[in-house]
Amino acid sequence: MNVWTFFLLQMAISLFISGVVVFVLSPALRPILADICGADHRARFWVTYSNVMMVLVPLLVVIFMGELQYSEERTLILLKRALGGTIAGLIVTLIIMSRQITRSIAPDQPNELPGLLPPTPAKTSENTNSGISS
Repeated sequence: MNVWTFFLLQMAISLFISGVVVFVLSPALRPILADICGADHRARFWVTYSNVMMVLVPLLVVIFMGELQYSEERTLILLKRALGGTIAGLIVTLIIMSRQITRSIAPDQPNELPGLLPPTPAKTSENTNSGISS
């Protein structure tokens, strides 16, 4: 395997893993961003932006952290480095995205996303007494 083939293999690893993450997260991200943004066209933009970032950041990590000094003896080490760089780039990207989304959601906003548990009702004096009089 020559250096260019190995470089393209490293890029393919990054693009494949990032593509899987984008495929899995995009459907779940869209309703959250639609709720935060208040309009579907704004949510589409931010979903697209997030998808691009989930591909570019890991790819850049692999490009800058990868090695071009290919040798048959170090193939596994270099592929592990490409895989690790991709995963590290995705983790950093997802942490930044989750922090921004969490900050955008109001703390008193009800949980209305399908498939999630309903919000727990607030305790009131009526709930705590439960109709028992002393």
